[in-house]
This record gives sequence, C-alpha cells and structure tokens, in this order.
Amino acid sequence: MKRILVPAAAWLAACGMPSPDARQANAKSDSLFISGSFVGQDTGSVVLRTSKDNDLQVADTMTVHGGRFEGKIPMPSVSLVIVETGGQQLAFAAKAGELVVSGEIDSIAGAHLTGTAIPHDETEYNSKTKELQDSVSVLRKVIDTFTAHTPPPVSQATREKLWDIFDRIAAADSLFIEENPESYMSAHLLYEKYQYEPDAPKLEKGYGSLSDSVKAGYYGRRLYKLLEIARKTDIGQLAPAFSLPDANGQTVSLSSFQGNYTLVDFWASWCGPCRAENPHVVAVYNKYRLKGFQVLGVSLDQDKKAWLEAVKKDKLGWQHVSDLKGWQADVCELYGIKAIPANFLLDKEGRIVAKGLRGEDLAKKLAEIYP
Repeated sequence: MKRILVPAAAWLAACGMPSPDARQANAKSDSLFISGSFVGQDTGSVVLRTSKDNDLQVADTMTVHGGRFEGKIPMPSVSLVIVETGGQQLAFAAKAGELVVSGEIDSIAGAHLTGTAIPHDETEYNSKTKELQDSVSVLRKVIDTFTAHTPPPVSQATREKLWDIFDRIAAADSLFIEENPESYMSAHLLYEKYQYEPDAPKLEKGYGSLSDSVKAGYYGRRLYKLLEIARKTDIGQLAPAFSLPDANGQTVSLSSFQGNYTLVDFWASWCGPCRAENPHVVAVYNKYRLKGFQVLGVSLDQDKKAWLEAVKKDKLGWQHVSDLKGWQADVCELYGIKAIPANFLLDKEGRIVAKGLRGEDLAKKLAEIYP
C-alpha cells in the first residue's frame, strides 16, 4: 500500500485579500496568492502546508467564508504546496504569483488550477502527457468498476493496455528529464519514479544529470536524501541495524539474526496486499526454516490488538516486532519504506542479497540458496 500525494489545490484565509495592485507588488516580493472554492464546502477550514528544507510544515490554517477561501504565503522559490481539507490532500508545485482553484469537496484531487503561479515546465510536461494521463484515468475507472469481484472480470487485454500506457509515460518522463536538466520538474519526476522502490545506480545517474540549482531545490534535496538511503539499502550493503520491541516489550535486534539467511518483512494488519502476500511467506518459511531460514516481521501497525490478531489469523510463526508508530517509525526512514509490503533478504553476514521479492520470486530465490 502506498502513501501517495495527489496533484491540485485550494485556499482560505481569516484576513482579507489585498487589492490587485498590492497583490501584484507583493507577488514580485516572492509571495503566492491563492483563491478559489470547493463545491460542497461552505464553511470550515483548510490547512496549507509548504516545504521547508526536507520537511512539510503548516504555513497557515484558513477559514472558509461563504464557500470561498483566499490567502497569501511566502514563496521564495518553486516549492511543493499541500492543501488539506475534508480528510483529503492535494499537492502541487508552485512559484510566486497568483493561483485560482476550483473543484468539488468530494474529490479535491480533480481541482482545476489556473494562474501565473503554475511553473512553466510543469505546464509543458502536462501538455505533453495529457493524452496518456487521460487514457490511464479511463482505464482505471474500468478496472475499479470490477474491484469488488473475485476474480475481477477485467480482460487481460485491458490490463496490458494500461501497463503499455504506463511504459509510454515512463519513456516520456525519461525524455523530459534528459532534455530538461535545469527544470525542477525533472527532479520531481525522478522522485516520484523512485520514492517507493529506490534503485541506487539509476538514482545516481538521474540525480547526477540535474543542474546545481535544481539539486538545491525542494525535490533535489529530497532526491539526495532518497539516494543516500538507496545507497545504504542497495544489493551488497550491510543492512542498516535497528532494534524494536516484540509483542511482550522485549527488545529484538536485527544483529541477532546473523548466521542465517533472514527475510526482513515490512507489513501491517490493515494492508490488503500484505495479507495477500503472507501465505507465500508462510509457505517458504515452513519449507526452509529447518535449514536455518528466518523471517523478522516488522509491523507498521498502531493497534497492537489488530497486529497480533493478524499474526495469529495468518499463522505467521516467526519473530515479530513493532513500535506501533505506523509510518512514523524510525525504521521506515532508515530503510526508505514508503510502501508495503516491502522486504529485504539478508545473507548470513547481514548483507542485502535481494529486495522486493514477492510470490514466486521469493520462492525461486530461496530455491537457489537452499537447493
């Protein structure tokens, strides 16, 4: 399951909007002016977050007046902006200038953005990939219609068409990055591409192609941090050390597993794909545990009862640990975990020999180790 920020925007303020002349003058002094409305939201508030260094911080909490919102925030450079309202988020890149937002409260991800604050390179990228993105939206709606069915009666041809479009978008992204090393959008695309499955060599190459000014920007800094983690968790590296409590509060250290091949398995009781993957892990564990194969389950649960019930129900007979902090667990940052299920296979010395093994891939890899 992936935590994904979705693009678009919105805003409100307790103070009045400056006059057009004042807005124009202030825009030149690096401010972003936002105004607009969400159909279905006549009152309430909206939280605005902006990037500072590598973090997202609350810039303002603004009140909706008569269904409309407006406000101003400092914007010294192109930056990530996140709007939160009604339990939803929408994110977009912006620069100093004016931005008008219009959308519906039930789906703020589809909000329409206009104005001078939208960076030119993002507009250029969107125009080049609009047809492909529209095709993805149509096909996803077709597939989503059948998600309640098991198995889903979606034709293989439809799925293959969707993946073909994804491949074409990836090719368009690569071309854009290659042709635009001075664009913040290139760093944005690289980050979106590798944030869930960091690939150190490819990240190294992509990051190295960017200009110094882009590297110094928000996504450039996030890319560097991602690259640092990717280097530490790349194949052949010693797995980063950590210690976490088990269900009884006893500290368990990763180092205690050295001497055997070990699968460090990140999962959670609420994660459907994780639960679907568990039977595969159970099968290989039962097959190879007498030969020394071990599994260390690292749960991103926050509810201890739900965690332990899932362990019992799925018959996960190996060691389990969790600090019950969910995505805020330090081990998530240490290993760059932004999506689960995720796993790392370690050799007897604790070096990473494979990662992201699912289903048959895990079984094949272990068959190589235990012929």
